[in-house]
Amino acid sequence: MLFRKPQSQIWLTKSRAFFFCEDALSPKEYAKAIVELVGFKEKFDLCLDRTNWKFGDKNINYLVLSWRINKKISLPLFFVDLDKAGNSNTSERIDLLEEFNEVFGFDRIKSLMADREFVGKKWFNTLQNNKIPYFIRVKENTLLPWGKSKPIHAKNLFHHLTGNNNRLVEKKMYGHTVYFAGTPSKTGELVIVMTNQNLKAKQILDKYRERWSIEELFRKLKTSGFHWENTHMKESSRLVSLLIILSFGLLIAYLMGQDDKIPWKKTLRCPLYSVFKQGLINFQFLVAHSLTEAIQTVLNLLESAKNVIS
Repeated sequence: MLFRKPQSQIWLTKSRAFFFCEDALSPKEYAKAIVELVGFKEKFDLCLDRTNWKFGDKNINYLVLSWRINKKISLPLFFVDLDKAGNSNTSERIDLLEEFNEVFGFDRIKSLMADREFVGKKWFNTLQNNKIPYFIRVKENTLLPWGKSKPIHAKNLFHHLTGNNNRLVEKKMYGHTVYFAGTPSKTGELVIVMTNQNLKAKQILDKYRERWSIEELFRKLKTSGFHWENTHMKESSRLVSLLIILSFGLLIAYLMGQDDKIPWKKTLRCPLYSVFKQGLINFQFLVAHSLTEAIQTVLNLLESAKNVIS
């Protein structure tokens, strides 16, 4: 007698085949779908960064534009396989931004946060010319104009600061008025953030710190949740499809842990798990008991996602 697959197993097999076939969702289609899914109509807080690992002789290196929905939830929105080791270049960054523009428009960008890799005259002019508010950390040895004298290193404007002190400096760079906010980090290294927004130094530095959400996002994707880098896939299109699947998985985990009462760790006076981790535990529990019920729960959550995320 032939073994018959349960209906839920057939569904999973078909779903897997769909996501890894040539007709699967493209990154642009995914971005549009996941934003519509949560009913988001406001402006986006975006973070730009890279994540990379090596599998055999293959350098897997992704440039990711992530969407910071709120303090607890960040999702990959647009991404590209750089197909090389090392930093992204200006053209690759602009191309990724253009993908966002094609789907949503530059006027939907509330802010863009990025680290010291993402600098350069052409890059900053692109952001400025498209009226994109940015908060980007620059290197201490960045040369800044200094009247009629020779340019000086950025660190010379902030090296005297101690503790939690900060300073704001206004400069003309690449033909535009920009602002530099600086403060010492806990390690003593200077944090210097460049922006085109006329704000107080603390506001600029606090906004830049939101960039940490993309580091947390990569951690969930790679080590503390889905272990993306453990895949043996090398082909770019399959890795992109896998990232799309994991991104929906991230959203589902967040939704499943959102309203749950997370156990409290009394010794540290903080929750035992993050919302994401609690959601992952809840989902694993559901799958272990009934895959059919788990699928139905996911469908219900996605249906009501716009009412949950705020």
